[in-house]
Amino acid sequence: MAFAKISQVAHYAPEQIITNEDLAQVMDTSDEWISSRTGIKERHISKTESTGDLATEVAKQLIDKAGISAEELDFIILATMTPDSMMPSTAARVQARIGAHKAFAYDLTAACSGFVFALSTAEKFISSGTYRRVWLSVVRPCQNLWIGLTAQQLSCLEMELVECYLRQVTKNIS
Repeated sequence: MAFAKISQVAHYAPEQIITNEDLAQVMDTSDEWISSRTGIKERHISKTESTGDLATEVAKQLIDKAGISAEELDFIILATMTPDSMMPSTAARVQARIGAHKAFAYDLTAACSGFVFALSTAEKFISSGTYRRVWLSVVRPCQNLWIGLTAQQLSCLEMELVECYLRQVTKNIS
């Protein structure tokens, strides 16, 4: 029986940082109010990078860290609630950009639980014995491209971050 393990991890955050003080300039809040409730002092945001841009960057890092080629990936799951478009999927765009021509790719849109669903789905595909390597990425949330910084209900808590995992087959559970 085949088991799945996480064999590599990578992450990427956009360069632009917005502090609580920056937010206090454009909305009725303060550093003290945000940090006392959330612990957040600053967040990374993207004004120009799309979900696909972020996912492509982290995919390249992961492939490099794992010492594999994109051709060795069997499938790609991109969990996000902010895809670049409905069709083609953002995962398919990333697949083309990194050269994973043998992999099938799809977006999984399940909001906050997307990571859990994607991780479980990847495990099932690998455990079937048909697939060996999956690139699993979680992009959250890239909403600043859509809503701007004035939506107080989101801006204090949200940040752009992409995490990436390589799950692959192993013969034992440990």
